[in-house]
Order: sequence, then C-alpha cells, then structure tokens
Amino acid sequence: MTKRYIFLLCLLVSSQVFAARSLRIVVDAKQFYAPDQGQYIEIYMQFLANSLHFSGDSINGIKTAISTQIIISKNDAVVAFDKYMIEAFIEKNGVLDDVYSLKRFVLLPGEYNIEYEFVDMNNPKDTIQFIQDIEVYDWRKAPFFSDIQLIESLRKSSENMSFVKSGYEMIPRLIPYYNVESERLIAYVELYNAHLYKDLPKFAIRYYLRDNFNGRRMDDYTVTKIYSSVPVLPLIVNMNIAELRSGSYTFVVEFLDNEEIVLKKREFQFDRFNPSVEDVVLDYSQTIVDPRFFEELPDDSLFYYLESLTPISSQADISQIYKLLSSKDKELAKKYFQSYWIRTDARQPTDAWIKYKRLVVQVEREYGSMLLPGFKTDRGRVFLKYGPPNAKIQRPNEPEEYPYEIWQYYKIDNFSNRRFVFYNPSMIGNEYVLLHSDMPGELFNNRWNLDLSRTGGTIRSRINDEGILDGGRRQ
Repeated sequence: MTKRYIFLLCLLVSSQVFAARSLRIVVDAKQFYAPDQGQYIEIYMQFLANSLHFSGDSINGIKTAISTQIIISKNDAVVAFDKYMIEAFIEKNGVLDDVYSLKRFVLLPGEYNIEYEFVDMNNPKDTIQFIQDIEVYDWRKAPFFSDIQLIESLRKSSENMSFVKSGYEMIPRLIPYYNVESERLIAYVELYNAHLYKDLPKFAIRYYLRDNFNGRRMDDYTVTKIYSSVPVLPLIVNMNIAELRSGSYTFVVEFLDNEEIVLKKREFQFDRFNPSVEDVVLDYSQTIVDPRFFEELPDDSLFYYLESLTPISSQADISQIYKLLSSKDKELAKKYFQSYWIRTDARQPTDAWIKYKRLVVQVEREYGSMLLPGFKTDRGRVFLKYGPPNAKIQRPNEPEEYPYEIWQYYKIDNFSNRRFVFYNPSMIGNEYVLLHSDMPGELFNNRWNLDLSRTGGTIRSRINDEGILDGGRRQ
C-alpha cells in the first residue's frame, strides 16, 4: 500500500515550491483499551506523496510540511486538542514514501466530534477541513475486542515510537484494498478482559476469511489457537493471501469458549484484486433451458437483464457475463442466466429471478437516464446490491451545494449505520454519482463535505439517537 515516488533532484538546484495535485489524505480512527488508562483512540493519517508540495533545494534538502490540527469535542465542549507540524524530506536517492502520522487520545466513553484541519505549508491555499463523528464504548467490565487495525508493514522494535505497540512497529494500511502485488494480510487486534470468565482459564481464538458473495467461511483461510486468560491479549495475524482470488471478503476474529460458542466477535471487510488467480464459474454449458423460466424474459431483453446481474455478482460472474455479452450467443446466455438463479436459490430460482426483475424495473424507473440504464447508475447499483435504504435525505435545490442525496442503512450484513452520499455535480437531469460511503469496499472520500459544497463550506450530516439522518451545514 505504501507508494514510493522518485523525483529528479538534478533539477532542484534553487529554492522553490513545486506544484502538485491537491492534498490527498486518508484518515482512520481505531479504539483500544488499556487497564491503567482506560479507553483511547488512535488516529492514523496517511498523506499521499504525489499530492504534496515541496520546497528547498538539493543542497539544504527538499521537504514537505503539513500543519495538522485535531479538535475533539463532546456536547460542543472541547475535550482534547493538538496542533503540530509534520515534515518529511525527500531521500538523497530521490525517493519519498507516503507520509504517515499517528495521534493517541484517552477518552471517556461517549459520543464525540473530531474536527480535522490539514494545511500544506508549501501551498497554504491547499487546505482540507472535515468532521468525523465517533462513539467511544465502555470496555472496562466485559470481554471485548478492539477495532481491527490492518497493517502495511511490521517489524520488531523496542523503541519508544508512536507506531510501536506490543513490541512491533506497525505502519497501518488505511485503504482496505489488496492488489495483485499484495501477498499477505496482516492485522492487529486486542482482546480485553478474558480473565473475567473465571471458569475459562483457557479459551480459543478463531480467525478466518468469509466470502462476501456467498457468506461462507473459507476453510483454507481459517486458523484456531488456544490462549490463557489475561486482561489484555494482543493478536497479530499474518495470513498468506497470494492465492486468494479477486472479490470482496470479510476478516473475522472470534473469542470462543470450550464448546466453541462464540462469546465475542469483530470483523472487517476488504477487497482483493488478483487476476493471476483464475476465478471459477461452475460449468453451465450442459444446462437444459426451461422455456417456463423465460416466459417473462423476451429475447430482445435477454442481454439487458443478463447485464443487470452485475451489481449482485462476484468478479468471476461479472467476467463471464461480459464475455457472453460480447459473444451475443443467446442460447449460451440463457443457459448461464438460468444456472445463475439456480445457484442463487436452488428451491425457487424462478421466484428469485422475478423478484430481482421487479427491482431492476424499479431502479430503471427511478434512476435511469438517457446515458445509463438504472442498474448501471451508482444509486441503482447500491439499491440492487444492498436493498432500499432505511432513511434518505434528498436535497435537490440547496443554494450552496450541488444536488445531493444521503442514504442510510441501519444494517448491511454485520455492519450498522452505513451511509452513501450521492451528488449531481453536472446539475443536469438525474445524473447522481456516488461521492462517499462508509461501507467497506465502497468509495471512501474524507473530503466529501468539501466536494459537495459549491462555496467551499462544510456540509455536515449526522445520525440522531433514533438513527434518522439529519442534514445540517457547518461553516
């Protein structure tokens, strides 16, 4: 995940500021617990090297500098504040890695707002401000897992440094995406208060991968280990994923008793792109086409509804669908289409298909346009993949913002309170696109509230106690 960039130092002989792309930052906050101090959060920041500005020369050094300000408040009262400068020099060989920073804050249980401000000091106009809401949970009186921290690189260290924990220096992986070059999944998580189970001197920890397409645990990526009860158990998982095919997965860690009953669980979703490992689609060439299955699917709509399966399909099926679309072989397409729904619902494949067809018709009516069919739009894809949202904000005529919608889902699989932000930057017709989501595997945009504003203000949307989205503006 760490990116390295090479600069031509021979050209940098006089003091100057070099133009670069707009500042790009990835920020994430994780919660942990220490018996001697209580709950604390770690805020990880990754500044993408190719978005930074640089000043200096090859004699005195060429560096970047980012002013960072973090304000944590509760009920409009500031409870923590930090402002500091992050500096990084280009190495003599002309290489600069992404710049990382970490800050820890001890916080009592409760709901907080975290306000961030980042200023590129070599180009002060390049400033990013945004707000994050976080809830700190009380983990003092019961067993609990910390948040899962994905790790980019890991090495033993006894130094007293910000990225060192449990005897290791851990550089975080903030984007949950593994490309073809990634061969290992490394994760860090802590289990607290297992010793409170007095009749459980030893217990099991099981971690595994779950395929999000079929919801099944993958036996080849399942490990179970036995541990003794302690107040804090640090766990480092180092899993070989070189042969893991492309797709969406969930990393799961479980705390089990002696009868393998799950007492606590924590999970984290990620995406994998690995074309070097062939995805397998079950052979459908021998499928016998049942005419009754296609009574509501005339030949002139076959390829339309075939392509409409892509929002709910695995990467292997998507590849197969587009091969069939390219071949225009209707008979083979029918065999695949029928086998697809038999795999989806072996008992009632026709009913499953008709139910999905109604949804495709609905998104075509609500989100289709002259440019794209409904299922190819971002709102249509999200609707088909996750279902209708539980709550929705629609703001088509705000004076200071582009037209936008915010969808909230109370529950998606094992994730709670997930949001999707769509907007229409062209301000023409029905052309809304996804701007940001906090659902793992979807587009995450820390500066979505800035991109949404036409005036440079900050849009803020919160979830109130009843779980309903409230929209607001904060300058």
